[in-house]
Amino acid sequence: MASHLAQRRVLLLPQTPAPPHTDAASSTPDGEVLSLPHPLDGLPAAFLLVPSGLHRLAHEFKSWAIGDSLIVDGSLHVASPFDPLLLLLPILDLQRTKTAESAGRFLQRSDLIYSQDFPGLERLADSMHTSILARICDVQEIEGISTFFRLNDDKALAWLKAKVDRVAANADKLEAFEPLMRHYAQAERVAVKQRLAFDSVAEYLNEKWASLLKTHLGLVDDAQSSGPIVYFDSSAHSKRSGDSKELSASQPSAKKAALSKGQRSIAKASKTGMKPLTSFFKPAPSSSQ
Repeated sequence: MASHLAQRRVLLLPQTPAPPHTDAASSTPDGEVLSLPHPLDGLPAAFLLVPSGLHRLAHEFKSWAIGDSLIVDGSLHVASPFDPLLLLLPILDLQRTKTAESAGRFLQRSDLIYSQDFPGLERLADSMHTSILARICDVQEIEGISTFFRLNDDKALAWLKAKVDRVAANADKLEAFEPLMRHYAQAERVAVKQRLAFDSVAEYLNEKWASLLKTHLGLVDDAQSSGPIVYFDSSAHSKRSGDSKELSASQPSAKKAALSKGQRSIAKASKTGMKPLTSFFKPAPSSSQ
């Protein structure tokens, strides 16, 4: 009995309906675990694809008391909703091969996310309706041939700004922000909320897109905003839970700096033996437009 219970795992998954424009036929009813590049640093991370959408898969090792048995390795797995466009943004940026003279090339869906190292990307892209990609991409449909996509910077920044605005609008309801907010006068809180919201979204952006978004929002690193902002215990979030021990060991601990925690981890991370994001994406038989 004890040996049977020792194999039990608990997964917490939000009960949310499948979003509009989801290709339900391409989604596995029981869910599918995918290894995908994290948008912050391109390192492999665990995600769960279910009919309701993409979820970030994480776990903490804890002990469980079930009946008269104590399960030492009672892993609790938590799946939280994750916007797939955050994950695809750096990939779409890379694949369009934008230059100073050109906005880049239009590519078919399969060519946009082709990667030998992350075959799950194709599985993810197949589950996404064209209207979802159109939120950050220009779309060209050639009747009888195919649909082509190219990342649009203006669309992407407007989409990211909308995320920041939503977080800022709900800042008063977020427990993580409460310890900091109480130290500011009411007149100062609007700016503080926006800064906190930006830092939250930047946790899922690489250095380039975090910088572009900061400029788009008109944020500056003045004496007040550039100081360390501690609104939760960063030691509990310094590693991405759910990844392999090797990946967790490669993540640096948080340090006080002017950047967000996610950006600080990139600045401090050792690049020894780490392949750049570009190395994961090799040319596929391309259908350029």
